[in-house]
Amino acid sequence: MPALTSRERDVLQLIARGQTTAEIARTLGISHFTARKHRSHILEKLDLHSAAQLTAYAIDHAMAADARPPAPTAAQLSPRQRQIALLVGRGLTSKQVARVLGISPATVRKHREHIAARLGLRSLSALIGYARSLEPDDAGHTANE
Repeated sequence: MPALTSRERDVLQLIARGQTTAEIARTLGISHFTARKHRSHILEKLDLHSAAQLTAYAIDHAMAADARPPAPTAAQLSPRQRQIALLVGRGLTSKQVARVLGISPATVRKHREHIAARLGLRSLSALIGYARSLEPDDAGHTANE
């Protein structure tokens, strides 16, 4: 991991746990603006270009035992929603997902909203954490099987 300050590492861990910028600010006792600046610095240092990439990186590298929220069952999603969730879980933006699937970015955003509502997820981090649990491991099993 590139040289992040201890505060930036704290922010990265909280992102991995699914906290929003406002929640990170409250948790760390800092202003919302300062939390946003920390996120911005992390993006720059890690050469990441979107919130989705930052969240995927945080989940992969924060090494927090409780970084991933418990995953609802995949049966709650339609096949298209599952497909979109998996692509978002790989760090793709709505625009990139739209390009891959040949649909509009607005349609992807609407699917993301429906996925989050159906599963009770409050943040992009939570959605990415859920999507990562859908990915099969080396033995072909998913976290919610």
